[in-house]
Amino acid sequence: MGEAAQVTPTELSPTPFPTGSRGDVWDVQPAKAEAQTLSPPELEMDTIEALEWMKPRAVPKPKDGSWPVLFNMVLAVGAFAGPESSSNVDAFFYNRAREALSVRLLQRGSLHLVQAFSLMANYLQKRNKPNSGFTFLGIAFNMAMGLGLHREFPDQSMSASAMEIRRRVWWTLFIFDSGARLTFGRPSISLAGVNVRAPENLNDDDLTVDIEVLRASRAQPTITSSLIWQRKLAEISNVANAKLLEERLPKKSLMLALDDQIVAWKEAPPSYFDEALGAELSWFAVPRMILLWRSQHLRIVLTRPFLLDVLQRHQELDLSHPDEAVGRCISAAEDCVKSIIGFCASQNGYTGALVWYATYWPVTAVFVSVTRLIYAPHHPSAPV
Repeated sequence: MGEAAQVTPTELSPTPFPTGSRGDVWDVQPAKAEAQTLSPPELEMDTIEALEWMKPRAVPKPKDGSWPVLFNMVLAVGAFAGPESSSNVDAFFYNRAREALSVRLLQRGSLHLVQAFSLMANYLQKRNKPNSGFTFLGIAFNMAMGLGLHREFPDQSMSASAMEIRRRVWWTLFIFDSGARLTFGRPSISLAGVNVRAPENLNDDDLTVDIEVLRASRAQPTITSSLIWQRKLAEISNVANAKLLEERLPKKSLMLALDDQIVAWKEAPPSYFDEALGAELSWFAVPRMILLWRSQHLRIVLTRPFLLDVLQRHQELDLSHPDEAVGRCISAAEDCVKSIIGFCASQNGYTGALVWYATYWPVTAVFVSVTRLIYAPHHPSAPV
């Protein structure tokens, strides 16, 4: 179905914006977990403080015209990701952000505009407007390159906190772009000439405006923990996507080598990605599970061409070698579905962000399982 026929945020009849006190608007902001699962950890603490009217230490709003777009997109993403997402109040804020766009604004460039367009791109994808989202993603990406976010600058050029925020924004944008290109089958971007370092595992509170040297990375979950490890996964995804687009059936040894990299990646994160979380870190449970599901989805996409090739050639479905491409594809699909069902069953409630991801990732996995069942319903591995 073409995008023009899809429901747009404008058509969702959003709940009218509440007319109470200024604090009422923050009833729709996401909790810490939802903020990290849908929106990127790219909005520095100063920007968040500027959004909170009641804080006396708020910084001045940007004067380049980006504020209405960024402000309303933060609210739109928060409303969509939060527990009250079924009210469609996010569409109200998105429409406000869209109305603030202009040709003159597109001719400017700033970090806040990159953030705003990144959020808009991610939001539109999740609102079933992938082509529109990809367009805004391109604007954000090219604007980021124009600002030099892909380059690492010496310490004397800017403050340590400013450079760290630039790292966060660039790699968040790269993750968004890499994921969109893999999903929609569009050519991968090149990282040639990119030398900006990965962000540190720090919270926003660690980044003060006048800081000269960043503190050491924390040994516990922070707002950038998922970003750091998603970056590594996105680099593998970028290579995989390029190979998948080059030919219908890529070289099996190459794709299995990439799959081995994902397996090794899964074993590399710190222990807090697997350990039980205390109450103070419970917010990290959803982000780390989404990261796991993302890796399983990538494994499926990597090995799926070989399963489809077996079916197309009407060959026997041989799963006696689980390390072969077909066996890996089926195993990854089963693990993905079981993990999502198990985690969701353990939750007391569901936020908009969790619901979206827990619905999106199983589509690819279930397709593999159903295809196998239709092709070989009496196979010993078929579910009873």
